[in-house]
Amino acid sequence: MHLGRRVRRLRNAAGLTQAEVAAPFSRAYVSAIEGAKLVPSLPALVLIAAALGSTASELLDGVNFLAPERYTASDACSPSNAAPTARRARPADR
Repeated sequence: MHLGRRVRRLRNAAGLTQAEVAAPFSRAYVSAIEGAKLVPSLPALVLIAAALGSTASELLDGVNFLAPERYTASDACSPSNAAPTARRARPADR
């Protein structure tokens, strides 16, 4: 399941509007999450989860951020997915 679908399902079950769930964010922010156009930051997810009567952990449980057919173990090990490394300061930078 995708995070946006879970947020929408819980919001609808609670009878809440996107604007009610969004505070202090905008309704458009929640709409973008529900439409899978945006992945919220952890602090934003915590606030949204609280508005839904849930926890961030419950919202993320079993969530797929990449389509399973496109993600493989080699993707996780790929250098292109590695965290960027800090650049050494050159004499001109000092």
